[in-house]
Amino acid sequence: MSVSDELNNFLQAGKEGSDDLVRGIPEAWRPRSEIDNNGGFVVSTPRPDGNTPGAEELLREANLDPAEWAVTSSRKSRWQRYDGEWLESFRLNVVPLFNSAGKDYDAEKLIEDIKNWAPTGKINDKQGKLTAVYSIGDTQYGKDDTSAIVERVLRTFDEAIEHHRFLMTKYEFEQIALPQIGDCIEGMTSQKGKVMGRHDMGVAQQVQVGRRVLMAQIKSMAQFAPKIIVPVVPGNHDEVQRFLVSRPEDSWQIEIVRAVEDACLENDFLKDRVEFRYPAKDDSTLAVNLSGVLYGMAHGHQKANMVNWWQGQVMGRCAVANADILNVGHLHHYDVQSVGTRLFIQNPAMDNGSSWWRDKAGLESHPGIVSLVVGEGFDARRELVVLGGFR
Repeated sequence: MSVSDELNNFLQAGKEGSDDLVRGIPEAWRPRSEIDNNGGFVVSTPRPDGNTPGAEELLREANLDPAEWAVTSSRKSRWQRYDGEWLESFRLNVVPLFNSAGKDYDAEKLIEDIKNWAPTGKINDKQGKLTAVYSIGDTQYGKDDTSAIVERVLRTFDEAIEHHRFLMTKYEFEQIALPQIGDCIEGMTSQKGKVMGRHDMGVAQQVQVGRRVLMAQIKSMAQFAPKIIVPVVPGNHDEVQRFLVSRPEDSWQIEIVRAVEDACLENDFLKDRVEFRYPAKDDSTLAVNLSGVLYGMAHGHQKANMVNWWQGQVMGRCAVANADILNVGHLHHYDVQSVGTRLFIQNPAMDNGSSWWRDKAGLESHPGIVSLVVGEGFDARRELVVLGGFR
């Protein structure tokens, strides 16, 4: 192997670039049916283009007796699958030909059923294709009182362990993700270096603290799942310099994660258990496939309104264009928005707060890390919480 090859292997250590999920069937045309006593609709399974079935065949496919149901209207959709093959599917609106009871729906029986209903408390949520997410950002080690930040972060890791044990009573997880959202250190580039006036340690020590804390987070969670994923994006405080235009991945946040990856490769327990994910060259964003959900990440300094920014990424077919969830930080306060069927999550910060912002606005932001459960078919809002919301 040449020196050039060895250098390229060194520079490309770890897995770079984003995932994408190829979904061959548009969501609106996935086979399903929604039927009640008054009728409803059915969507057929996809068929090769030109293979047009009759209404009776489509009704039987949906387990409906053609002698009891009538089709009032139909619609056909065609799309091209990822491999180039054209498919088509059919949606039928149906109504019952007659009521099997021979009379109107019994409203009194419905009321009686509601009256007699009682909760069972026996819903079985356990399923194995899920990822538990514990996302952290804006720790800004080196700002004012680093020991207070570290103490807060470590206490939050304890709370995350307790929370995860609770989640394991309800679900089975195939992996745990620990997104690193950027601004792990205070750095020296923000505000043209003026932030150094509030430093209590130099940048090299800030990076060292960041490495140690990330390793502590990995060790704390590695006991609970066969796989740990550590995806990372760069922030603005962790930029190495601003004198010259450089690549966004030239970041102390990225370096901290790469150094921890090197350490994990030397550990027999962790080397095959922990996967590290980095943005592609010249990209400050990342999208990773977590149990069938495309999880997008950006620090949040790209634009003031990150939801509008995300929409632009969709138009440009960028890394996070197809993300089901976009997780950012930067603005230091917690925010969640439903964007159609997608979810936007803004992490709170974990630093000591800002006296400048308090003097200007009279407000403080509560710290915390974001925890949620994701998986294909699982509503990510169901277990979305903030841990460690204390100063």
